[in-house]
Amino acid sequence: MGIIDDLTKHKFEQFKNSYNVYHFTTELDRYNNETRVYDQNPSFTITVMFTPVTNEAAVLEYGEHITSMKQCVYYGSEKLQEFDHILIGSVMYTVKSIKDFNTHKLVLVDKDG
Repeated sequence: MGIIDDLTKHKFEQFKNSYNVYHFTTELDRYNNETRVYDQNPSFTITVMFTPVTNEAAVLEYGEHITSMKQCVYYGSEKLQEFDHILIGSVMYTVKSIKDFNTHKLVLVDKDG
């Protein structure tokens, strides 16, 4: 990782918080439909800073629904995946999008599932 990447990674360290992530498994219900069953205990914890989603591309993609969404830049090595749950405060958010970059991932979460 370069000097600029390292400076950016640690720039807002004092504003970051730890959040529990809950993985899921896919099971079939009695009607043979796939359903997600989430772990009762956190799978792992991430330390990030969530901010409101304000970029133009996301606004075009999600429209007014964007008001219930947050985003973060994730540098960790744990396997975060779409549809995982992340507990932010007392509200459970669902991972909607993960965009991979060379040094990090841009993660969008939604509280409306």
